Amino acid sequence: MTKIRILPIILAAMLSVGANAAAFSATAYAAEPVFEEDTGKTAEQFEDEEEPETADQPETADQATETVETVKHPEAADRPEDEEASESAAQDAKDAEDQQVTEEQPETPVAEMSAAVEATSATEAPTSIEAPAAAATPANEAPAAEEPAAAESAPAAEAASTANAPASSSEEAHHLAFASDYHNTEGSIRGAMEGLPEDVEYVSLIGDMVGDRGNFQPEYDSREILDLVREVFPELDNESVSIVWATHDLNVHDEDAGIVKCMDGVSELIREGLNQDGSPAYYIYGIGHYDMANGNELSADTAAAFKEWVNGIDHTVPVIVLCHVPIQASRGDNNGASYWNEALNYAATGAEGIASTGTTADIIRNVLFLHGHNHTNDPAEYYFGAGTQMSYQADHSADRPVDFPTDPITEGPPRPWPHRIIDGVPSDIYYTSLTAGYLKTSGNATLVTVADGALVLTKYHGDQTVSLGIDGNTKEPVGETMTIAAQRHAEGDGVRENVEAPTCGDGGMYELAVYCTICGKELHRTRVATEAVGHHWGKWAVVLKSSEKAEGREERTCSVCGKTESRAIPMTSPEHSEDPEQPEKPEQSEEPGKSGSPEEQGRPSTSTKPGKTSATERSADAKASGTAASPKTADQSRGIMWMAIMELTVISLAAVVIARRKEERD
Repeated sequence: MTKIRILPIILAAMLSVGANAAAFSATAYAAEPVFEEDTGKTAEQFEDEEEPETADQPETADQATETVETVKHPEAADRPEDEEASESAAQDAKDAEDQQVTEEQPETPVAEMSAAVEATSATEAPTSIEAPAAAATPANEAPAAEEPAAAESAPAAEAASTANAPASSSEEAHHLAFASDYHNTEGSIRGAMEGLPEDVEYVSLIGDMVGDRGNFQPEYDSREILDLVREVFPELDNESVSIVWATHDLNVHDEDAGIVKCMDGVSELIREGLNQDGSPAYYIYGIGHYDMANGNELSADTAAAFKEWVNGIDHTVPVIVLCHVPIQASRGDNNGASYWNEALNYAATGAEGIASTGTTADIIRNVLFLHGHNHTNDPAEYYFGAGTQMSYQADHSADRPVDFPTDPITEGPPRPWPHRIIDGVPSDIYYTSLTAGYLKTSGNATLVTVADGALVLTKYHGDQTVSLGIDGNTKEPVGETMTIAAQRHAEGDGVRENVEAPTCGDGGMYELAVYCTICGKELHRTRVATEAVGHHWGKWAVVLKSSEKAEGREERTCSVCGKTESRAIPMTSPEHSEDPEQPEKPEQSEEPGKSGSPEEQGRPSTSTKPGKTSATERSADAKASGTAASPKTADQSRGIMWMAIMELTVISLAAVVIARRKEERD
């Protein structure tokens, strides 16, 4: 009976203790939650904080839109990711506005730029970028390269680069025909040239069209020769036929036809052959009879004028030089040969003074010398190839006349021949020398085909091809056809010109020009854009402190361009205000469980000591900043629960002991 009475008491005690423990634990959690460590900064700490300096931050919105190639500045790689992201967004917005990037087409002084980084040509075209004239640079010199500016980096890749077109298309061939010494009807123009291609565009007859056997200077009309040429090539007119004047042409009448060149022995440019695009394909230059025959100052001056003319033309365009009188020593009547041998070597190599053996030079231009009668009693036609040797006639114009044992023309009694001393001087030659075709004896003519700077030589006798002649060195016949490979420009290093340095906010630009190292001709030019270097910002400086009522402001300045940017400083909270007119109010203690407002009465106290932030304030700050509070483990509440359990256990044990003792008494 006693047991039954004690058990309800025990159960009631246990329920009471458990309820009190649960209520206490819940009150502890609700009264003061525990958060992670608060790392928020005060307004004063924000003002004192220095933002990391950004050395290079190009303003993308201000960059130039006209660009062919972008060169990234090395300092741009150090920009923070957030600044790069903002600039990327700005660039996307600008790209939406500027749909088209304008590109300027560079040009050269001789040819309009075409496909990217191609070989050049000599085509003249209107341009907006001026380049130095090729004539101002000697043939064997090239412009000095400029040192790149320190603030600019080399281009990563050539983009939309333009270059000169080739000198001529490989599919475009020019056929030219040459012969000499017609001497009235003793030769036959048709008999020599009827086998040549029908599309021959130019014919030149290299002197002595009439006269023979003592009848040196008969009169004739050049129209007669033009008509003979037109019998073979009916499409040719007086602009496409020439006679290179020689002593047998002294009394020619040329007013009607106008085809005689080098009249009275004057050296001159006879023809400039053009490709379909207007670029030079070849040049034909005539040496006057007296300029080769006389020697002395006359020959020296005219040879020097030829060298000066050569300096002003593209060295990849072949030059064909015509003269009735040869250069090799033969009959002693070409005293100017020494001057012209040196001049032709200069035209072929760009090197001065080549007039002997044992020299070394590179061929930079194809030079073909075609002459008339070899001025010997040997009817053979001779060939001297570039890179071999030939004995030229020395200048004996100042010496006394020499009597020949027999007349070389009439083979009759001797007679005086003024200034004819046969004296050969061996010399290396870098040009090609060939007898054009002696119509009077051999009945031959030479076809020269020019294609893309190369020369193909073929000798015809009527409708058949024959040997070009006897090799002047080996004395053996050479083949019927000879090909002389084209000469090309040699590209030098790029030279930076018209440099516009980049600024903090705007990109720069320069032009990368490439010149031929041989002749100085501009080969191609590329417009290159460089990125802005970015601002060099100083430290942030407070220009207006913040307060409880207004934001502050701080600024920083670029040390390069002086540009200034600013940003706001947040308003300060009351406890952090440094305004001397509004001192901090002391904290007022409140009784536990009470607050200044009716709504807060009955809640646990949240007052804090001065300079401390309460858990409730930290919770509110965390909610305002969008950061959820993270409570710690409630060790205090768990301790109270354990104490309650222990108390319940003790009470239960005590109740059991009391119950047993009563049973023992009963």
